[in-house]
Amino acid sequence: MSRSHSRGWRTAIGAVLLFVLSIGGAVPVAAAAQPEGASESFKVAVPSAPGSTATVGIDVDLYLPSASRPAPAVLLAHGFGGSKRSLAKDAERLRREGYVVMAYSARGFGRSGGRISLDALDFEVSDAKRLVDVLASRPEVEKRNGDPVVGVVGASYGGALALMLGATDPRIDTVVAAITWNDLAQALVPQADSAMPGVFKQAWATQLFGAAASPFEGACGRFTAALCTLYTKLVGGGQLDAADRTLLEASSPASVLGKMTAPTLLLQGRQDTLFGFDQADANARQIAAAGAEVQVSWFAGGHDGGQIAGTTAEVDEWLSAHLKGGSSPRSASEPFSFTVPASARGFAETRVAARYPGLDGTGAKTLPLKGRFGIVINPPGGLPATISSLPGIGSVDSVIGGIGSGIAGTAVQPAQQAKFATGAISAPFVLAGSPTVTVDVRLPRFRDRAPATSTAPVEVLLFAQLRVSAGGSDVAVGGGVAPIRVSLPADGSATRVQVRLPATTWQFEKGDTIALSLRTTDAGYQGSPTSSAFVVNTEGTLSLPTVVATAPAVGGGAPSTAALIGIPIVVLLGLILAVIAALADRRRDRVVPAPAPSRAGVRPDDAPPLVIRGLTKDYRAGFRAVDDLTFTVERGQVLGLLGPNGAGKTTALRMVTGLLRPDAGEIEIFGERVSPGSRVLTRVGCSIEGPGFLSHLSGRRNLQLFWAASGRPRSEARLDEALAIADLGTAVNRRVGGYSQGMKQRLAIAQAMLGMPELLILDEPTNGLDPPQIFALRGVLRRYAETGRTVIVSSHLLGEVEQTCSDVVVMARGRLIAAGPVAELAGDNNELTLEVTDVDAAATALLGLDGVEASILTEGTLRVFPSQNSAESVVAAIAAAGVGIRSVTRGRHLEETFLAMVGSEGIV
Repeated sequence: MSRSHSRGWRTAIGAVLLFVLSIGGAVPVAAAAQPEGASESFKVAVPSAPGSTATVGIDVDLYLPSASRPAPAVLLAHGFGGSKRSLAKDAERLRREGYVVMAYSARGFGRSGGRISLDALDFEVSDAKRLVDVLASRPEVEKRNGDPVVGVVGASYGGALALMLGATDPRIDTVVAAITWNDLAQALVPQADSAMPGVFKQAWATQLFGAAASPFEGACGRFTAALCTLYTKLVGGGQLDAADRTLLEASSPASVLGKMTAPTLLLQGRQDTLFGFDQADANARQIAAAGAEVQVSWFAGGHDGGQIAGTTAEVDEWLSAHLKGGSSPRSASEPFSFTVPASARGFAETRVAARYPGLDGTGAKTLPLKGRFGIVINPPGGLPATISSLPGIGSVDSVIGGIGSGIAGTAVQPAQQAKFATGAISAPFVLAGSPTVTVDVRLPRFRDRAPATSTAPVEVLLFAQLRVSAGGSDVAVGGGVAPIRVSLPADGSATRVQVRLPATTWQFEKGDTIALSLRTTDAGYQGSPTSSAFVVNTEGTLSLPTVVATAPAVGGGAPSTAALIGIPIVVLLGLILAVIAALADRRRDRVVPAPAPSRAGVRPDDAPPLVIRGLTKDYRAGFRAVDDLTFTVERGQVLGLLGPNGAGKTTALRMVTGLLRPDAGEIEIFGERVSPGSRVLTRVGCSIEGPGFLSHLSGRRNLQLFWAASGRPRSEARLDEALAIADLGTAVNRRVGGYSQGMKQRLAIAQAMLGMPELLILDEPTNGLDPPQIFALRGVLRRYAETGRTVIVSSHLLGEVEQTCSDVVVMARGRLIAAGPVAELAGDNNELTLEVTDVDAAATALLGLDGVEASILTEGTLRVFPSQNSAESVVAAIAAAGVGIRSVTRGRHLEETFLAMVGSEGIV
């Protein structure tokens, strides 16, 4: 049998086997599992206050495994605003792993009594010790040397509880703490430990305070009176005093971690403007100084990233090693891991290191900053405030783009920002830690004003953020800002400040430009209500920490067996079509031993990836969706198929991929004629009009089944690369039915890239993606084409095509309007578009330059055809006339050309 026969039959057999398994041939995992064991619900009485005889009840669920012998116990602590119900799924999973699990509602939450004290030692931590007493009394819990074998796991609010309990109760054998704090005062009021007043993180604090509000509990909900008073004071503009610091110290792991002996896993998310890497770093250093084992993982998630507990596998491995004596986790040789985000490189990467280096890394990349000093203002009342991030959502770059460019343009007022930038970087490198830079700040000296009479120093606020520009996009690196309170001498002399920017991870690419943004306001923090103006400058360099790290070993193995219940009809039809396609391949093989060249002298290996000639498709009622379409796509191109909605783009792509039969014309892919089921389609990856995922299965399982149905070897799938491109973190192991539209879109793109096809076709790939994800996708597609592969992107978003694609095909009413390189279609590169303060004065100023033609586009925009004059001379002439110049752009935007083209077709 020929190889083509064998491959066709393998495809058919694979599809049939998948179908048979899907309708009941496989045994569900649950059928072979052991009984889950019993569950109990009860309340544990704890003192309402230290030394009090009055008690409150802590509401508890106890999950017992099926095994008759005693088992290790895990105490689960929930996040702020949660309860024991929030922990039910994790508790069930750990019970199936053979643990006795106790989940409970902390005091003040759920059905537990008492008031919220924010994990205070004498309240919530004391309560947890009483729960360990209960576990110690249970015969189902394993004992060693008379003590119960217990691990404690918590995230955020529960993570601080886990750390403080582990440090103060010697019966705790191990701790897992995720996205939590070290010093609560420093976390909520940064700079609170310095000589200057702190900067209140009001957006997050008010959101957390509101989570415990209740109309039946008064203005402060279920908080203690002391915390209510403190919050009211901070919201009103007050500052922390010694008593406030003592109150918050009782709720801070920093106060007790010097006594930690339990091995500890710290998971901290890079998408977290509430508790950043600095808090995890402080925890790690204290635990290590106490002599306990500690592993640190910076993962892709956090309070702003939709994930709050790192990876389940990492937690399970840690618990198994330290409670069951299982195989040692990675911490022994690689105690530090971090994720480089998709928004930087195009796909997420995990790196591991032989030691935890802290926020300063194991080395540093230093880059000089360029830019002139700038006078910035703090407006009266501190409003409007710059929006850098939103609590629980993250960077405004991920949010504003979905609301509208009008709002995005006002997110940062120009007068409230000074910006300094590096040149384009010459080689890629990875940032892992906290960047630093030196900034000079002083009061302005105005020549036409009398000197200030007061000699008292002036306090001002600045908010520093790192940003990166590449390919026309400008996004925040990490999303957070560093608040800086500075005392300035009244005589105008400068105060030098060492700025430590929020720690994060990022991969910078060759050609990126890195910028330092210094702003006077930020909506996340309580600003200064007093208006002021001051000068900021930097003559120094930007220092970006790096870490010597490697990629971890990728685990293999076959996917787990699971029954597919309720398989959608679309999947069944897909499987049947796969069988038909394989049989069709076999019939064609009998007639034509090898694919014939489409044109004389052109071998398939040398042929263009796609040639379309005279393609036409009619629908009922005489509607012609595609009309005599002809164009060619060459290797290495990122081609944009551009047109308004209804132009026929999707119909054309469905014919290209064999999903529709054309009424006329022909399609060739790599020199082979295309029809439904053509073998050459195995060299094509596509995402057109939705991927049809199985909603009850995980993202990973959907990709595995999709590839299995193709009949190709699993080793060729390159699944890990595709999953890295999706950048879904631990969500890839969750059911797709719970995904957002953006998550489904990212999974669909990864599915199209399985096997790294030579021709990749994506229909409206940016739908549902936020700006950083769009920015990342651009880089992925450009680099994909640089390997010699070809990408076709269908879109109606002109700006996106202009920034992503090298070439473009423009369609309207099913017809080809234009085709060619983007730069050529956009028009004469010598044209200049200037945004100026006075267009009439600017146009008049240009009359003195020979051959220059100028036209007014809008009230503030001027188009100039400079003829033989340089762009510099045009700008100089306008500036000499006293006209302000906001921006200069060379060449037209594609949007203008496109509107002119489709306008001629009667489509506007």
